[in-house]
Amino acid sequence: LDSSVLTPFVGGAWSMTDYTYKNASETIKDLSTLNHNTTTAYLLFLLQHESGWAFRAGVMYSNDRSTETDTEEYMEFYPSIGATKAYTLSENILSVLDASVGSHYGDIEDADGPTSTSHTSDELDHIDATLSYSIIYTLDSFSITPNYSVSYRKFDNGFNFNRSDVLHSLGINLKYPISESFELSVKSNYSKRLSDGNDEAGDSYDTLYDFKKF
Repeated sequence: LDSSVLTPFVGGAWSMTDYTYKNASETIKDLSTLNHNTTTAYLLFLLQHESGWAFRAGVMYSNDRSTETDTEEYMEFYPSIGATKAYTLSENILSVLDASVGSHYGDIEDADGPTSTSHTSDELDHIDATLSYSIIYTLDSFSITPNYSVSYRKFDNGFNFNRSDVLHSLGINLKYPISESFELSVKSNYSKRLSDGNDEAGDSYDTLYDFKKF
């Protein structure tokens, strides 16, 4: 491509989560029953154009496997596309606009067992669309990056039928290079999720899924 560069990426990761919390008065008395290993893999194609636009398309696979029962608790395929544009605002300020859309196709172990009627194996499937904007300030060796993103998610299966979420996220990231291969980073983030719709019992999803965190 005369004015573009196409780069393929392939990668993966494996992680282990072990819980040590125990409390006899809790619904789940021993959280070690939730211990699991997570495997992820992805294939991504990135097209970078000389105009400053970058386009990407790819697919990611992930699964969670219980270490207590050696069974797959959840798996998911996530194809997505996205575009990024960087703008130079001044000598020390760069802004980055990013948009993406994707669809989650998963399979979750039934929370209520094989006789459940409310929960289904695909109830976490959803489409999502995200728009984000960040500004990178460079001051000597420091970089300060405030950022904001908004995501829309639509669910239509099982317990989550007719549920939609809007997730707002506002953050800031400070970086300082200690050496060529070591960097100090400090992050802070505020998130807020608003859910709309009603479950099969008529209860509003906002009482179940709305949250704020800092």
